[in-house]
Amino acid sequence: MAITLSPDGLQLASASMDGTIKLWCTATVNCLHTLSGHQVPVLSVAFSPNGRTLASGSYDQTVRLWNTRNGACTQILHKHTNRIWCVKFHPNGKLLASGGDDHTTRFWNPATGDPTTTLQGHSNGIYAISLHPNGNLLASAHEDQTVRLWQVPLASTATAQSTLEPFQTLRGHQNRILAIAFSPNGNTLASGSLDRTIKIWNPETHQCRLTLQCHQSWIWDVAFHPNSNTLASASYDRTVKLWDVKTGHCTHTLEGHVGSALSVTFSPNGQWLASGGYEQMLKLWNPQSGKCVRTWYAHPNRVWALAFSPSSQWLATAGEDGSIIIWDVETGDRLQTLSGHLQSVLCLRFSTDGQQLFSSSGDRTVKQWDLSTGECLQTLSGHEHWAWSLALLSADILLSGSQDETIQCWDLKTGQILQCLEVARPYTDMDITGAKGLTKAQHQTLTVLGAISYQA
Repeated sequence: MAITLSPDGLQLASASMDGTIKLWCTATVNCLHTLSGHQVPVLSVAFSPNGRTLASGSYDQTVRLWNTRNGACTQILHKHTNRIWCVKFHPNGKLLASGGDDHTTRFWNPATGDPTTTLQGHSNGIYAISLHPNGNLLASAHEDQTVRLWQVPLASTATAQSTLEPFQTLRGHQNRILAIAFSPNGNTLASGSLDRTIKIWNPETHQCRLTLQCHQSWIWDVAFHPNSNTLASASYDRTVKLWDVKTGHCTHTLEGHVGSALSVTFSPNGQWLASGGYEQMLKLWNPQSGKCVRTWYAHPNRVWALAFSPSSQWLATAGEDGSIIIWDVETGDRLQTLSGHLQSVLCLRFSTDGQQLFSSSGDRTVKQWDLSTGECLQTLSGHEHWAWSLALLSADILLSGSQDETIQCWDLKTGQILQCLEVARPYTDMDITGAKGLTKAQHQTLTVLGAISYQA
């Protein structure tokens, strides 16, 4: 799930889904210590500046501090109320920061384990983006239960690092939104949420037309059939469902995944539906009959992302192991494996000619691949958190949405960021210079929420 090098480069720490952390000698590649204590996945690790302490953040809502010399756990820090995605030491080693799904950043004294400051206000991670077929409208799915609509600017009017804001916010979901998709004809927008519902929106009026309720658990992914009338949804309840978006009727429930269904996509010719799941399983379905026609065990763990080539001949799959596999749809043969990402690959997109593939990952990068050679053409770095979603605006412009609350617009010719789409914070540009009556923690919180303070 996470790796990091010690400051002197002599040790490597790797964190795993099984709750353990391993310390490795980089010279001999021998495992020096296995750190056990977290019982669930470890999401982040960080060395102290002197390399003597390792911090880890986990699904179990705790931060642990470890002695890197003997592997002993020296502190367990309890304050977060949800998963901890990031830990980081201050350069002086006297302060540790941790960030989690409880929308807080917490600061700790690593020597004593005592909390020092809490910053609140982070609430707007982006989990999915979808581009309207006309290329002028972008929808983003957010952690704060909203869908935001953005006018996509022309590249000729873009300025380096310029920041744009959404023009419309769609509300109605009662929990985090993980999936979003425009229909191919552009008349419908679908969003899937942890509230177990799918909402069907009119992109022009911004009104919710239907709410689909049939899944028994979270909605991980949604995808439209090329005919724009059929929607597929993948859920934590282990099923894939097909819907008539005109009537809201569930036409098929596809069962066969042993674990959660995480991803779905239709082939461009409409002949196939592919789904990937928690249990390493990849399934190919006939969307007309709802019958499963092929099952692969594609990756050693979860299958997070799927994409058909424009010709419908190839299927790309991405796993938690960081690998990407290209399959022949007709024969089921593995054609190619692309390796390079250091964490889970979360989204895949083919170029319009099918000769290139784009991937985004938990390692915070986006990669561009040449499928004729399997070579990584470039790695785009700029996000500060997991890059969850991609949309290809043109042959030269790619959009990526991240849990760092931004959508980056990339120039593929130069590898540079053209624009940053970002939701303004509640106190953006409020001048609190010299404001009285604020505690240090309140001052820091307002700054995080967008306020500015010019200190003398």
